[in-house]
Amino acid sequence: MEHLTIDINKTGVRNTLVKDYLLDDPRLKNFFKWKPDFNSFEELIQERRKFKINRSVLKQELEKQHTSYYSKFPVLRDRIELLKSENTFTVTTGHQLCLATGPLYFIYKIVSTINLAKELKLQFPSFNFVPVYWMASEDHDFEEINHLYLFNKEIKWEQGTKGVTGKIPTNTLATVIAELKELLGKTIAATDLISLLEDSYLNHNTLSEATRHFVLHLFAEEGLLVLDADCKELKILFRDVMKDELINQSSFNLVSETNKQLESFYSLQISPRPINLFYLEEGLRERIVKDKDSNFEIVNTSLTFSSIDLLNLLEQHPERFSPNVVLRPVYQEAILPNLAYIGGPGETSYWLQLKSVFDHFGIFYPMLVPRNHALIIGNKQLQKFFSLGFTKEDLFRPVDELILH
Repeated sequence: MEHLTIDINKTGVRNTLVKDYLLDDPRLKNFFKWKPDFNSFEELIQERRKFKINRSVLKQELEKQHTSYYSKFPVLRDRIELLKSENTFTVTTGHQLCLATGPLYFIYKIVSTINLAKELKLQFPSFNFVPVYWMASEDHDFEEINHLYLFNKEIKWEQGTKGVTGKIPTNTLATVIAELKELLGKTIAATDLISLLEDSYLNHNTLSEATRHFVLHLFAEEGLLVLDADCKELKILFRDVMKDELINQSSFNLVSETNKQLESFYSLQISPRPINLFYLEEGLRERIVKDKDSNFEIVNTSLTFSSIDLLNLLEQHPERFSPNVVLRPVYQEAILPNLAYIGGPGETSYWLQLKSVFDHFGIFYPMLVPRNHALIIGNKQLQKFFSLGFTKEDLFRPVDELILH
């Protein structure tokens, strides 16, 4: 297979904000700290060591989520053991629980994360670097994850859902797997993939469990850990931030000010809400808002709490509170010894809106590393493309432009 590389700035796949970030535009100097290149990592590692996390709780939770895989993938035990050491760091990517990984960039992000961890180990052999896939198990948008495209056909999972997607039961997926089985055929590779799909989605009770199983069987041998942070033990570590959010709404003010500084030059990904938390119960994920009497209401429900009652609930049941897109990155960095976050263009953009929130809470702000992009094209199609006078850079140009070429 021929392997071609293209300067990312010539592909047109970056938005303006990310492009300027990669070019170290001086207008963005206050919105990140670490340039996304290897020359930054030596200083970054030393700075990261000053920010302590609760490695014991993190290790215990990772053990709960991975112990059943130790016999098949013993490297997972080794990676989790490494996290006890202050000389061990993570590099992380995150994504929604897309059906069978959904879009191909789900895979690109994980591969980019694994490769960065390997490269860091080569450059800094006295430290350890563990790749992590953060499951967006508290997301609620089922319509974004319930389908995939294969051989120009949409395969869709139809099911009524409420609440977070990680807890969706998988007992209605048999028809989807049967449809995939018919499309994939009977080659050895197809048979192996169908077996993994059946084992993942038909033998596990929730979408989080199924996704972990599927991703680990693809990447566990590379040392990838799969973290579901929708649990009480980890949210206890984030409780003080959530308390501040309910009392002071700090993130709203901070991100609003950042947006004022950026919106003159860029289209922005996120707008903060006065309270950037959701309230969770079984089958429920709704926003928390404050009414005119300073009580807290749960949108689209009859639930109302006084300030004292809601803060008491946070103290006893932090697992009932869920950070939205503004605070989710802060939660991630509060519990992981993370150096870098690998994300797509949209993610990188909204992380650049959040540095002031990290600074306010004294939480380490990592390096932002845009994921790798790739285009897979058959050799015959590629040669035909070149024979028409196009270059490899033209592969990413709009079709209308190519027609006028």
